[in-house]
Amino acid sequence: MPRSLVHDWIRYHAENRKGSDPVFAALEVHDLCWSDPEQGWTLILELISASPDARILASVAAGPLEDLLKKWPDQFIGRVEVQARRDSEVPPLPYRCVGAFSDR
Repeated sequence: MPRSLVHDWIRYHAENRKGSDPVFAALEVHDLCWSDPEQGWTLILELISASPDARILASVAAGPLEDLLKKWPDQFIGRVEVQARRDSEVPPLPYRCVGAFSDR
């Protein structure tokens, strides 16, 4: 995944959705999650890894991760659960927001 897409998406959300350049990253991420779920999943993992704080993690959960699970639930809910267990260093927020785990 292009590093600039991850950076621009995070910048767009960190700046409270202001500015014209990063908005294209937000739209591209959304489109990718709907049209190419495997690439979308890879991108979501990169966004989680690169997120600087809990607010951005919440944006990942309420945005691309939720979109992916709405469109492709059978294909990805198991992966989200496995990743939530695996990501012990990542706060559980992105996974808890989509209900993958209530006990993490």
